[in-house]
Amino acid sequence: MSVKQMALVWEHEFPHNKQSIMLALTDHANDQGQNIFPSVARIAWKPGYRKRQVSRIIRSLTEDKVLVKVRFSSQHRPNEYRVNWKKTKRKAEFITKARADKMSTLKKSESTSGNTRVDVSSSRVDTAESTKPSLEPSFNKPLNSSLKNKPQCICGAISCNCEDITPEMVSEF
Repeated sequence: MSVKQMALVWEHEFPHNKQSIMLALTDHANDQGQNIFPSVARIAWKPGYRKRQVSRIIRSLTEDKVLVKVRFSSQHRPNEYRVNWKKTKRKAEFITKARADKMSTLKKSESTSGNTRVDVSSSRVDTAESTKPSLEPSFNKPLNSSLKNKPQCICGAISCNCEDITPEMVSEF
């Protein structure tokens, strides 16, 4: 199993079906992308494809010369492949764009290089305050009058599984 080869699959452009099969195949490769010889049934099991679909996708990958057949199958051994990364196109580098917190006040400023910088002010408010009443039920009060006379647990709930907790344990929290 080569995590290096599996990571390379993510860095190259493949349609989704070929990407799934390449991930399954490179899971069986060594770090050089060689010695790939799992059965078609095993490869089909990983992404949940049918064996016929996997055979078609592997044939397409070999026609694209991404997979190179090293050894043909025999009676008890499947085909052996190696990966040829030179025949695939690398994805563009992933670049994150700065996004600001929607609840913070933003200040934009120009740097000397011409890039726009976003500064989050120090007066951030992370919680929203609302004057509307909450629609959520309170756990400290009974929901209706029939529950008023039921004993409450020391944790404040009407019924719970903390009967073994003593008041001393609660005060520690």
